[in-house]
Amino acid sequence: MNFLRRYRGAILLPLVLAATTAAFAWKLLFTGLVVIGYDTMAYMYPYRVFAAEALRQGRVPLWNPWIFFGVPFLANLQSAVFYPLHALFLVLPGPFAMNASVVLHFFLAAWFAALAARGIARLDWWSAGVAGLLYGFSGFVGAQVGHLNQLNAAAWLPLAALTMHRALDAHAIRWAVATGVILAVQLLAGHAQESYMTVVALAAYVTFHVAVVAWTLTLPGRAPHGDHLGVWARSLRDAAPSVAPRRTDGPLRGGAALRWRAWWQHATWSGALLGVAGTFAGGIAAVQALPTTELTAVSIRAGGMSFGEAISFSLPPRELFVGLLPTFGLAAPSSNEFLGWVGFSGATLVLAGITFRARQPAVLFFALLALVALLLALGNHTPIYGSI
Repeated sequence: MNFLRRYRGAILLPLVLAATTAAFAWKLLFTGLVVIGYDTMAYMYPYRVFAAEALRQGRVPLWNPWIFFGVPFLANLQSAVFYPLHALFLVLPGPFAMNASVVLHFFLAAWFAALAARGIARLDWWSAGVAGLLYGFSGFVGAQVGHLNQLNAAAWLPLAALTMHRALDAHAIRWAVATGVILAVQLLAGHAQESYMTVVALAAYVTFHVAVVAWTLTLPGRAPHGDHLGVWARSLRDAAPSVAPRRTDGPLRGGAALRWRAWWQHATWSGALLGVAGTFAGGIAAVQALPTTELTAVSIRAGGMSFGEAISFSLPPRELFVGLLPTFGLAAPSSNEFLGWVGFSGATLVLAGITFRARQPAVLFFALLALVALLLALGNHTPIYGSI
């Protein structure tokens, strides 16, 4: 009973999220309807079914003979032959495996986001559950139903952020290894852009974390409690106690030299942990990444993208509110790529969280990350994109 009382949030929340996911996706689960759309019919179904048939026959699908005179199959990242959760296509008919994958990744996105909110922002279980629902059932995630590889990859982003956060907090190699495993699984899901953006976000978080430690260590007279920097100081003290040793009366021991030696140690550890994560991710995903790299070198993408191609899906400012609040003006976005809504109530909660918890480093970081992401999404509609 004590165990259940202590961990009831951790036990009940995934059950609640699973039930909510079933209610949200009831048509996919209970009516016999299947996902349909141009990319789904022309790309996702054929690739998933072809790979599953080959694997059931005991062979690795290196080549697809059904397009032109044949084309590489495994080397195409979007084939996602080695993605573990595509085992669903081995045991279910293609359309229903697609349904099951969509519903499963709705749940995973919500559950992983809840875990991240709990572990990074230090929310209670039920508040973390609300955060999980806002991500798992957001416009961004929902709009990718027809792009199964993007949905599959997006679900792993919050978990990668959580494990990297824990690695930095405790200087724990095991959490860096876990981050590497998660990044590898995400890459195997078959959407390079999602993996690229995840790695960039994690690298930015590591840099931000090191900068916060440096700034906090310049304040030897600040106690960990009681002033307007208390949240920052407590976060540092709780997250990385070995980095900045303190006396019970507040000031750091050893003066400036010890403080900056501690910061350098933390910065070195942080860079090493990111390197460990990247090494494990690359090593595990090499079975897919190496043939994909070889194919890319002889593909139309070998020379990269022109500036015109890079800005072709820039978010038009006139559609900003439509994408964030779809009922705004009773209009719909011109592309599902522009959907990013979390609902009016969700947007209100996000703004409240930023307003009242902005002094918590992780909250501030993700608020800044969202702002930078929005500016990048606007593309050629701002002077920033072209300058970088």
